[in-house]
Amino acid sequence: MYIKFQKYLKNKIEVKNYRKKPIVVQAIRYESIDQIKISFPNIEVRDDNRASKAISLKTLGGRVELQTGDYVIKGIKGEYYPCKPDIFEESYERV
Repeated sequence: MYIKFQKYLKNKIEVKNYRKKPIVVQAIRYESIDQIKISFPNIEVRDDNRASKAISLKTLGGRVELQTGDYVIKGIKGEYYPCKPDIFEESYERV
């Protein structure tokens, strides 16, 4: 009985492969806080640490630090989130 249950669970819990749907997003590489505010007028950013040029970006998951060179992506529901350059360049291509 236990072995049958294990086989049943294995079929139900099996990890499956998924492909991300091809969607177009807006993004900009962060160079200055003014550039971000002009590009995305509704974005909520805060200049927390002037010395490091890092800013904090309000995301659905809370505030995250954005470093110079990181990308800011506007998601399909109008949300914003950061992305490191290497990940962005592997995941997105310009259209």
